[in-house]
Amino acid sequence: MDAQDVLNDMVRHYAALRSYSDVGEVTMTLPNFETRTPFSTVYKEPALFRFDFKVPHPYPLLSHVVSQHAVGFDGTTAYAITKRYKGNVKSESLDRIGLAVADAARISNGAAHTIGRLLLKDTDGLSISELVGAQFNEDTAIDGTACYSIAAKYPTFIGKYELWIEKDTLLLRKFLSEHEISRFEESRTNIRINEPIDDTIFVAALKNQAA
Repeated sequence: MDAQDVLNDMVRHYAALRSYSDVGEVTMTLPNFETRTPFSTVYKEPALFRFDFKVPHPYPLLSHVVSQHAVGFDGTTAYAITKRYKGNVKSESLDRIGLAVADAARISNGAAHTIGRLLLKDTDGLSISELVGAQFNEDTAIDGTACYSIAAKYPTFIGKYELWIEKDTLLLRKFLSEHEISRFEESRTNIRINEPIDDTIFVAALKNQAA
């Protein structure tokens, strides 16, 4: 099995999941500046979905101040909810969950889209399934779990991409993308698959904690 086979098998694995949940963080690094965005994901087939995340204030000295966000689909309506830095809450309904995930991707440094795109067919944008030229790097372990380390690229999009995928489960633990002056590193833990999930989790309301 080569690296591209592992990527393809991972994509098929996610598409077949009955349920999925995780918690994680994406770290964005720019020259002289770094932000951390915590998040959580919950999915239940065929389309129940929720992605919660917190965004730090863009001004470095106020990075401890965060806005809280949730996007999802409750079985009837796709929604996006935001609690701004000053506390005002905005809630809106959207035509479909794919739009909610795409919108959230821009302000979650891509984290909403990475797994959302694999789980939900109704989501536009680049998918890990489109990565080509996959090559193995040296195997590593994350939290004591053996992982493949795979470098790949998009055919028409400049950047460096690396994925860490658990060998036994084909679950994505870390996704790194690097561009000219920016670096985005997503890490995921507490991943659970194919377990019962209560539908009330997907209700369009903010949680006490975003992730």
